[in-house]
Amino acid sequence: MTGTISPVGDSDTWTFAANTGEAIVIRVGEITQSGSFTPRIRLKDPSAVLLATASGSVAAEIAVHAASSGIFTVIVDDAIGTTATGTYRLTLAETGAAVVVSPGDEDGPLTNGALQTGTIDVGDLDVWTLTTAGGPIVMNMGVITGGSTPLHPWLRIYSPTGALLGSSSGSAAASVAVTATTGGTYLVVAGDFFNANLGGFGTYWLSAAGSTAVPQVVAPGRPTAWALSPVAPNPLRMAGRVSFDVPQHAQVRLALLDLAGREVDVLSHGELEPGRYNVSLDIRSRAPGVYFLRLESSGVRMQRAVVLIR
Repeated sequence: MTGTISPVGDSDTWTFAANTGEAIVIRVGEITQSGSFTPRIRLKDPSAVLLATASGSVAAEIAVHAASSGIFTVIVDDAIGTTATGTYRLTLAETGAAVVVSPGDEDGPLTNGALQTGTIDVGDLDVWTLTTAGGPIVMNMGVITGGSTPLHPWLRIYSPTGALLGSSSGSAAASVAVTATTGGTYLVVAGDFFNANLGGFGTYWLSAAGSTAVPQVVAPGRPTAWALSPVAPNPLRMAGRVSFDVPQHAQVRLALLDLAGREVDVLSHGELEPGRYNVSLDIRSRAPGVYFLRLESSGVRMQRAVVLIR
């Protein structure tokens, strides 16, 4: 959402619905200005009680949990309020609500651990979802290009109940590893954390390496036998793909092992119907070397080597 603060002293009011316990993250960022516009946001609960206030030279953020259910109010204005006008971008990330993707934005469901790319503008948050049956989730985010104020990736994962499970930021990359204790849809919030003033921008990549997302069906039907295809490409520099055949309804586990045979990631784990499946593989956060993909089911164990190079 975008808006305009004009004339001097103007304010905009936005509303949204939330339920008790849900996580709420609101970010505002300056697009254009006249007279040193300093964006400010204030959040009020359904009883009109002020919950939080935040402002910054170019961007600001409020992150809270709803203590009650109802309609919440966001007020956007200039923190000084006497000389400046400007335009702004306002973004809401909320657990328990459907993710609405604005035209031209990159939010939405993460597809089977596939590599995604996106753009963070000043005041922007990209909101992704990951549906899992439970187990380990490893999210990675890295810079592709940075703006005049460089993007510092900030990655957060929220549970279906609104609990913040993990948060990580860095100058070039961020990684969060958590365990999903229950099945459901988890919220992944990607943004900037440049010097904590939230003013960085640029493009980024995002992957759900090691998540327990259900793999993509590429050929439904009943294969005649179990099969684990070679990783493509191999050697691997960043991201690749592996396919496997499941001839019968079964519990299937696909894991990544290091050269010593230690399990370092779970790419997929769950019940699958007969068919051919694809899983994206992103191990750029790992050290270069030899790794193994292991496919396991009842009475079945198959393995393929993959080499990571820089």
